[in-house]
Amino acid sequence: MEYVHETIDEIIKAPDFDPNEQGAKFWYEAYREQRQCQEEMEKRLTKLQGELEELKEKLQKLGNQSSETSSQPPSSDKFKKRVSQKSSRQQFQT
Repeated sequence: MEYVHETIDEIIKAPDFDPNEQGAKFWYEAYREQRQCQEEMEKRLTKLQGELEELKEKLQKLGNQSSETSSQPPSSDKFKKRVSQKSSRQQFQT
């Protein structure tokens, strides 16, 4: 089997794969590839856990705010009617 262009996972899933034919180098490379993938996933998990904690804290702060505890004044803006703009074609017709 050619190992250069195939990943270990693809090789193992191949119908003609025979684990008894593989030498120590193949299994060592398979282990290293799996370990590298695991380390990357652990880093990503740690990062995502940190992001989740930040979002939980933000949500907690937002949930604790009310009109009495908010640092910002209530909005004084009222709904305004939307002014439609005439297209350039309509402007020239009138």
